[in-house]
Order: sequence, then structure tokens, then C-alpha cells
Amino acid sequence: MKDTTKRWLEAAKILCEDPNQSVRCPECNESDLTVKDVESGSIVERHLICPKCNKYNAMRMSKPVKIPAADYTKIEPN
Repeated sequence: MKDTTKRWLEAAKILCEDPNQSVRCPECNESDLTVKDVESGSIVERHLICPKCNKYNAMRMSKPVKIPAADYTKIEPN
């Protein structure tokens, strides 16, 4: 497993528990990742984005997760 993959997994572990934690980008290490939650039914996608290098990763989680109400976008089923 690549070192950057290991760093993304560590970032995901931290941000899964607390999306407000400061976690440096696993790719460039120059900026903290931003977190955006998108809710769809019983699933929450947590998007991890570096504002400096624009690298991106996401994780899917089953509810319940700790989501501040103002920090997610709800997707309505079609």
C-alpha cells in the first residue's frame, strides 16, 4: 500500500469520528482538508477536499453519524 493511501485512510479515520478536526492533506501536506457531508437516505457521503492541491477522496457511512445540521446537503430521492 502506498504511503499516500495510508495517509488518506488515517485522515478518514479521524474525520469519520469528528469532521471538525484539522487534518492536513495527505497529498500536499500544505493545507487542512475541508469536509462536506451529503446525505442520501440512510447513507452519508463525507467528501474530503484539499483547497490547496484540489485532491479529493470520499467515504460512505451508514447513519447515525455526527453531522452538524448546517454542514450537509440533503439529496431527495427521485
